[in-house]
Amino acid sequence: MALRSEKEKLVRSIARFLAGFKPRSRVYGYRESVHYFLKYRMPVVKKVLELKEKTDGKTCPFCKARFKKSATLVHHLIAIHSKDILSYVEAD
Repeated sequence: MALRSEKEKLVRSIARFLAGFKPRSRVYGYRESVHYFLKYRMPVVKKVLELKEKTDGKTCPFCKARFKKSATLVHHLIAIHSKDILSYVEAD
């Protein structure tokens, strides 16, 4: 799919979106701030939106762990489920 740093950016962007955070920075080619994963093709965006539907507030969509803070959910998703996020997004 992409270089390692690209994958890290993709996972971080998806984790922030699932936790309800605004986009972190501007993506090249867009005037406003948008989430990094939106630069990928439509199937990736659809998979991320499916994950968002599975997420209930501050609950992890993979292991159903609940968190008090959204930032803790982002950290959990990046640290524990980065491979799960990539495999879910890349699956056909």
